[in-house]
Amino acid sequence: MAVSLGGFFMSLELSALCPALSFDSVALTNIAPDHLLMDKGDTDTSTDEVITSKNSNLGIDATTGWKPFTEMNASFNGSLDGGTLQQFGMNVNGVVIRRTSNRSNYKVWEDVVVLPVALGEIGLLNVVYDDLYVESGIIYRYAIQPVSGQNRGPLNDPSPVIFDYEYSWLIGEGEKQLMFAFNPAITGYNTVVKDSVVETIGSKYPFVTRNSNVMYKTFSFSATITQFMDVENVMMDKSSLFLSDDIVVDSSIDVTSDYKTFFDKQGINDADNYVLEREFRNKITEFLYDGKPKVFKSDTEGLILVKISEVSLTPKAELGRRVYDLSCTMTEIGTVDFDTLIDYKIKKGVKVSGLE
Repeated sequence: MAVSLGGFFMSLELSALCPALSFDSVALTNIAPDHLLMDKGDTDTSTDEVITSKNSNLGIDATTGWKPFTEMNASFNGSLDGGTLQQFGMNVNGVVIRRTSNRSNYKVWEDVVVLPVALGEIGLLNVVYDDLYVESGIIYRYAIQPVSGQNRGPLNDPSPVIFDYEYSWLIGEGEKQLMFAFNPAITGYNTVVKDSVVETIGSKYPFVTRNSNVMYKTFSFSATITQFMDVENVMMDKSSLFLSDDIVVDSSIDVTSDYKTFFDKQGINDADNYVLEREFRNKITEFLYDGKPKVFKSDTEGLILVKISEVSLTPKAELGRRVYDLSCTMTEIGTVDFDTLIDYKIKKGVKVSGLE
């Protein structure tokens, strides 16, 4: 399903295999001037206060309103100049996709991705982006916002979108997303708090105090791992499947045809391919043991930033030890937000500060 938001197009995939909101062809066509100049808004002469947009969380640098004659509805609460850089203003050098949800009653907006725009090329912006960090059953509203230096422009007013997905997922460094569709299970889902119980001599009952700063989730996760769970070929990229991670892929060497000949000769199909299962297991083991933060995502638990520990792999004897069962412990280490994901290198892209 494609949704148009004032010239900003989104394609929404509701398949359980693709739990992401896909932004397809973010195109700012019909922008007449080469550069857009935005100021900080008008001033109320009676109070000398800067008039900002209705989105109060955008700060004093926000401007309001768009005129309807361009696809982006380019109009500002102050001035709209085309051409070269003017004093008191800066050229638009980026576009930010932002979102809000029903959790905040659509009051709090957060960045999804920052798209840098080269000088004079705002009308040529055309990208595809998938928002992986969405919760099943949550209503989102997405908007676009121009950026000029550290100043942000107004947001458009999009329609709400809601979608559904299944199973459990892990998102690692560089947005490697892996689905756990076979026998995923969570046990011992706890919120950890630190309480101290002090018994006194003169009192029948103890005093209980709590460290209010400590409150995080921890749980045990298990699933069956097999090459068939890698629906996006995160680990099963044929060009690097049979190589160690520290080996650079040489495009002139391709062993996949040799393996295909071997599999055909031996009558080995995908259902009982011990070689592919072993190589996939090696890749996922490296992924789980790398010690780096990851985002755990599921329809029932939502999004949790975790570190993985106590990883254990047990072969299933009834399947010839080709397929293994995984068990591990996941511990929450922070919040799932734009800046944190960028800092941990889980999310691709830059912050608005990186545009300068």
